[in-house]
Amino acid sequence: MYMNLSFNALRGHVPDFSSQLHLSQLDLTTNFFRSPLPRFPTNTRVLFLANNSFSGPILNLCGILSTNNSLSYLDLSLNNFSGEIPDCWKYGHNLIALNLAVNSLCGQIPNSMGQLIHLNTLRLEMNNLLGEVPLSLKNCIELTVLYLAYNRLLGNVPAWIGENLQNLIFLSLSSNDFSGNIPLQLCQLKYLNHLDLSFNNLSGSIPRCVFLGMTSFEDTIPDMNYPYMAYSDSVKLTFNSREFIREFTRNINYSFYLSNMLDLSSNRLLGKIPTEVMSLVGLLVLDLSENQLVGTIPPNIGEMAHLKALDLSSNQLSCTMPAGMTNMPLLEFFNVSYNNLSGEILRGHQLKTFDNLSYIGNPQLCGFPLSKICTSNESFGNPHCSFEEGDEEKQGIQKEVQHGFEIPSFYLSMGLGFIAGYCGFWGSLLLSRSWRYTYFRFLGNINDKIYLMVAVGAAKLQRKFQHQQAPK
Repeated sequence: MYMNLSFNALRGHVPDFSSQLHLSQLDLTTNFFRSPLPRFPTNTRVLFLANNSFSGPILNLCGILSTNNSLSYLDLSLNNFSGEIPDCWKYGHNLIALNLAVNSLCGQIPNSMGQLIHLNTLRLEMNNLLGEVPLSLKNCIELTVLYLAYNRLLGNVPAWIGENLQNLIFLSLSSNDFSGNIPLQLCQLKYLNHLDLSFNNLSGSIPRCVFLGMTSFEDTIPDMNYPYMAYSDSVKLTFNSREFIREFTRNINYSFYLSNMLDLSSNRLLGKIPTEVMSLVGLLVLDLSENQLVGTIPPNIGEMAHLKALDLSSNQLSCTMPAGMTNMPLLEFFNVSYNNLSGEILRGHQLKTFDNLSYIGNPQLCGFPLSKICTSNESFGNPHCSFEEGDEEKQGIQKEVQHGFEIPSFYLSMGLGFIAGYCGFWGSLLLSRSWRYTYFRFLGNINDKIYLMVAVGAAKLQRKFQHQQAPK
């Protein structure tokens, strides 16, 4: 009934198991088997073939699904399977976890997958799938994990994901060709603590909403029906395609990467970083790099005390680094390079442990570890930088507190000029009687001339009007 030969060095072809009618659970994970997909008994409930060298199409699955409808957990990940995903999932009503990741499967995601109404985990990442995400998947309302990254999917990010898949914890659509705005409906996913939309062609602004699942920190593995999910002896995941790599085994707590993460990097997002993002205090990873974001780094970023990785590089962020960034003592990866930041680099806690690569590309940034030494003027940053709405008033208040009450030079010079002109003119008339008589005589003459000109002009117009009205 149960056979587990996983994590060995077994080789060769796997025999035909279809005659073993009592075999319901078979685990051949992480061996060196090389063969097409074998045949299995129709009452198979659990089938793990991950991390081998199986190849060819997977059409044999339809035979298992269509007879007894008993298959609950299927993991064919990390193999060399090819061809299209068969469109026979209407028979898989009992399927709870389906993992076809890291193969060479092609074509579109079958519409019949929308009939897997009890599906909890769907992993199709790292294949050659194309087209749009089928609308039928909105029927899989029990999904907690949807991993479609590293394919060639296109279209808009489906808004129905936020409307229908209310139980989602893990959502990754990274490294596809999605376009358009990030739908506001995703804000309805109250359990979501991992959102990866990186490496697409998304545009517009970052939604000003709060993902409730990211507002609290719980060092737990998301519910992926472990161990009935893709596991292998070494699954490598990367952070933003950099050498930020960690190997996981089924015995390692991998929540650092698989939960508490917001990655919107390498898109075409515009506007400012919403202050609402800073309220996601449960995040371990925040990556907004390689976009077109402007404005300042929100001053309340220090509230994200659990952050272990922060990447804001390759944007157009300006002004000084907020002092709150010194309140993130757990940072292991930090990058604000290639922005328009100015002023002196903060030195508190973990920030002083990062090298110049974390800061380069900011011409007005100075201080260690950069070679540029701060002067008295540069230490306060660029005076022409842009502030968030309402920050101008706060900036004025801070200046009054730090430097005392200061009258702006424009108003000061205008007041002094008015006083000097007023006193200089009227004072001279008051002091000199002859000047005073001359001035008022001049005003009287001007008044007489104006009156005479108006009277003569009016008389001419009256005579002209009477001449035109006279009968011919």
